[in-house]
Amino acid sequence: ELPLADITGFAVFSDGAATVSNGSETLPATTVVDILTRYPQANGTFLNRRVRRQLRDWARAGFAPTDDLAGAALVP
Repeated sequence: ELPLADITGFAVFSDGAATVSNGSETLPATTVVDILTRYPQANGTFLNRRVRRQLRDWARAGFAPTDDLAGAALVP
């Protein structure tokens, strides 16, 4: 059971969220999900924009998912 009154959004991600790595360090999945769910506004294709931006930021830092990364979000 979930107290729906307390939920402000719901997101799910594939196991690719647990594979963001630079070859020697893998980011914890909880960190990846936290980063990917920091969207300033939830209109239009907000999750798509957020993931694309984060992939660019990770690439600059030498990180990338080593498996496919997929996600979906519901925000009222």
